[in-house]
Amino acid sequence: MNTKLDNCLFRFRPLDKTEEEDNRIITNLEREREYFSTPIHFNDPFDTLLYVDKNRLLGKIKQELDKGLDDLTNGIDDFVLRKLMEFENDERNPNKNINRMLYYGNIIQSIPKVRAEFQKNIKEICFSSNIMSVLMWAHYANDHKGFCIAYDINKLKERQCFDHKGNSIEYKLRLKQVKYTNLRVDMTEYMYEYLPKYAFDVPTDVTKFMMEPPQKYLEELILTKADIWKYEEEWRLYSISETLLKPSIISYIQQKPKAIIVGTKTSLENIKKLKIIADKKKIDILKMEASDENIFKLNITKINDYEKNRK
Repeated sequence: MNTKLDNCLFRFRPLDKTEEEDNRIITNLEREREYFSTPIHFNDPFDTLLYVDKNRLLGKIKQELDKGLDDLTNGIDDFVLRKLMEFENDERNPNKNINRMLYYGNIIQSIPKVRAEFQKNIKEICFSSNIMSVLMWAHYANDHKGFCIAYDINKLKERQCFDHKGNSIEYKLRLKQVKYTNLRVDMTEYMYEYLPKYAFDVPTDVTKFMMEPPQKYLEELILTKADIWKYEEEWRLYSISETLLKPSIISYIQQKPKAIIVGTKTSLENIKKLKIIADKKKIDILKMEASDENIFKLNITKINDYEKNRK
């Protein structure tokens, strides 16, 4: 790989899709902006989708109900909870089992709401450490017709953050590698900590009562993907808002690229546009090409003469 791309992370961008989308992507490059996305819009349905063992969860709750609701609802002053406690403690009540089934059903129905809240409020920017991947260019740069932005990994850690109005904000971000495994992150214990207290047969939004998950679990959730995604060699710059239970105000970061790399099928028109931007920013513009060797391999060649002119 080109030595100037050492210690870089890469952001693949598509072109030749729609004029509106192409203009937006080019404009963001000119402005040196990378926008955050939420996992609910990602191409992996399991991305940041917390796993809950429903049988284990209900089993633990059943044990608590069998003991009595005093521990489970300790400190909660609510008419419905008091009524349910009275109901559970009254052995003469013929509908006791029916009431429990409704309660269990509410818990199960609450799980998708909590999952959606997580996927909606976590914000991330995805990078790759592998610019030589044919699959990455195919999947994220519109079949090699787009381009890739190289960022110095150390500069990314010092980036500026902005809200949607363009105001500079101080925000805690983390930049870490994704881990690949066949096992999802188990959040059953986290769900057990609060769901049983609020999943009663009343019109309520259980997400109002969510408590913050431990950072260890949350980071695992953000940084864990299935083995089949290994080829991406992904890194994530992610925001954990002051409270995960409402959207973060962060919108984008601003960071000057180290280089622009065009794909093997990027049109001449788009190469010209990208070259103008690279020249203005005094950064390299490179091109991916299919190797002439008898192997499936991409090579990188230089297509601007900025370095030569500067000397």
